[in-house]
Order: sequence, then C-alpha cells, then structure tokens
Amino acid sequence: MPHIPLRQGVQDELRKTNLEWTQVHNGYFMDYYGLPHLKSHLTPPPFAIDVDNKAATIPGSGDDKMVFTYTYDVARFIAEVLTLPKWDEITTIVGDRVTLNEFVQLAEEARGTPVSSSMLYDTTLTTLPPGTKFNVVYDDMDKLKTFQTSELPSHASIYPYFPREKLQYMFAAFGMWVVGGYFNLPKDKAINHKFPNIKPLSVKQMLETSWQNR
Repeated sequence: MPHIPLRQGVQDELRKTNLEWTQVHNGYFMDYYGLPHLKSHLTPPPFAIDVDNKAATIPGSGDDKMVFTYTYDVARFIAEVLTLPKWDEITTIVGDRVTLNEFVQLAEEARGTPVSSSMLYDTTLTTLPPGTKFNVVYDDMDKLKTFQTSELPSHASIYPYFPREKLQYMFAAFGMWVVGGYFNLPKDKAINHKFPNIKPLSVKQMLETSWQNR
C-alpha cells in the first residue's frame, strides 16, 4: 500500500524527537456497512460485504476474526485519551470483534427481519431469526495474491473516480491482511478497560439500527 512507507517514515522521524505521540489502531471502520442510513462522514464503497445489495466477497474462509469500530466511538475514545498523563506508541481501540461469516449472518438477519424499534446502544436486543440470504463468494489466497477480488455491486459506482484496478489492488491487500490476522487486534492491548463509561457500538446493533425495516 503506497501510504504505508510514508506513515512508517513519519514514525521513524518522531522517534528521533522528544515529542510524545501515539498512533491509533481501531481495526476497520464499521460505518461503511451502515451507509447511507448510519450517521457518518465516510463514503462508500464497503470492503467484503455490501449490505445494501445483499452481497459479499469474503477473503479466505471467512472465519478470521476482525475488529470493527464506529468512527464516533473512535472519537469518544480519543477525547478520553487526550486526558491520559502518558501515551504509548500504539493506542488500540476495539469496537466489536466478529468474523466476516458472522457479519454476513448478522446482516442477513437485520435485512430479513423487520423490527419496529432500533435503539443505537440498546444492549438488551435479542438474537433475530434467520432473514434474507446474501449472495456470497469466497476469494482464496491464490486469487488475492494476484491483487484480484470478486466485485461487489456497489463498486461500479465509484470507478469514475477510483479506477477498478486500484480498488481491486487495495481490497485484495485488505483481504490478505484479514487472513493474516492483522485486523484481529489484541484484546489485552485495548484501552477500552481504561474508559468503562464508553460502550462502543456492536456490529449487531449497527446493522439493526441501519437496516431493519429496509
């Protein structure tokens, strides 16, 4: 990825100074899977799962854990991090941790089972019965290593300003990172326990909030 060497170069230079700094690791932004119904400043396309079009292109087996965090929760944690007396080089934030297979199942349930109430941070919501089925394709590592991925219906709309080959390259890299465990951030490193007052949005809550009755 072209931005990675730039980021590493900045970190190398910071280590030569007396400045205190931290980089935030929060997994993949959850917002992409609630658009356009979830409050967010992000824009499409989604990676791996297209909830709007009921489709998914899953890297590997789909059983690799990933961390997803809502941007507004990232902001809430960062506001608290600014109050800490000292920063570590890495600040880890965990919103929710699921596999892509589990994510698809939750999305199918949310899209297929209309429920009248949708409470953003309601932890009492129960598991919904199976809903509508998504069209799911799995991309194995051999394919991902060629920097090719199966397309999602929403991808074509952004090709005029994000060319297909560039998007394929980026999402294939993301897919290899998923299989490699890079999105499965360590729980013991997360700062969540320092701020128990913050209850981050779960994938299930996000999907129910964004997609029930739609």
